[in-house]
Order: sequence, then C-alpha cells, then structure tokens
Amino acid sequence: TLQQALRDRERQLHELAMIARFVEGCARFQDGDELYRHLTTHIAEAVGAEVCFVIRYDKPSNEMVAQAPGYGVHADQLAAVRYPVTPEIRSAWDFKGQGALLCNDPQSDQRILRDLIRPFGFYNLVAVPFSFQGRVSGLIVVANKPKWVTHEDGRLLVVFANHASIAIANLGFYQEIQQLAIRDGLTGLHNYRYFRQQIARSVQHA
Repeated sequence: TLQQALRDRERQLHELAMIARFVEGCARFQDGDELYRHLTTHIAEAVGAEVCFVIRYDKPSNEMVAQAPGYGVHADQLAAVRYPVTPEIRSAWDFKGQGALLCNDPQSDQRILRDLIRPFGFYNLVAVPFSFQGRVSGLIVVANKPKWVTHEDGRLLVVFANHASIAIANLGFYQEIQQLAIRDGLTGLHNYRYFRQQIARSVQHA
C-alpha cells in the first residue's frame, strides 16, 4: 500500500511538472505556428500519443477547421479536416459535460464523426473540447496510442485543454489587435502604418 501511494505521488508530481512547463510556454507565444506546435507536442508527450492536433470553430464560416502544425501529422493532411457544423454534427459533439470523449474502436463508436477519422486511420482516440466564455470553441484530438486510452488520460487532457483554451483565446485577441493596428476600421483597407512596415521590409529584403 505504501509503495502504491509513493507511485501515485510520483505520478502526480510528474503531471504537475508537465502542466507547469505547458502553462509557462503558453504565455510566451504570440505566433500561431509556435503556439500550436507547443500545445500539440506537450500534450502528445504527456499521454504518450503518436498524433495530436487542434480543431477550432470558425464562426464566420460556421466550420470546424484543423489547425497546423500538429504533432505526428502533416500539414496537408490537416488542411483536409474542415467541415460545416450542421445540427447533426453539433449534437454528435455535444459532450461538453462529459469532459473528454474516449474511443478505442472508432469504427463501432457512433459518437465519433467518421468523416474526421477515416482519412487518418485513427484508433485509440480522445477528443477533449475546450471552451471560452461558456461556449465550445474547439477540440483537442489525441490518437494512435500504443495502448488503449484511459479515463486517466482524459482527466489529464481536460486540465491541458483548460489552459490551452486561454492561450488560444489570447492568440486570437493579439491577432485582432494586430489587424486593428494596420487596417482602417471603416473600410478594412490597410493604413499608412502598414504601408510603412511593408516599405521597411521591402528595403531590408532588397
């Protein structure tokens, strides 16, 4: 019993150290590629997965869109993961209250969107929603583990997802502010500030 208690404590300390490194890195990045690379790499390593990527809800197009880069999956494969959010899909992904959706046999699990899984040949999959201001804004997908995924994996991924949602929201705010700084609010056209930036880049490049 004492040995088991020590093993549990060591596992908890290891998880806390991983989460601390993950959160520290999330606060550093203001570039989308760097942030998604950080998120997917650390999450995959935390649960020993071969594949990890993020799917975000794009409100203007009402679509779920995979974000590159991912871990263990090529950008051109992720580019194909884009589908409209129909009422059927919305109900299929309505597992926010469950925290994490575990699936060790995608072909027989009707809760999983087969259109999402089949192009990759995924197995042993965990999908964890992340939300902002009470609304689900995306999914973290982890797949292809050597062993079956467990509820312990799901519990750990929910913790990562909570921190990832804040980092992704902050990235969106930063990018929006960047656009406001270089575009006219009325016409949407680039302003004089953008013109000066592009001239400086062109001169440096030349």
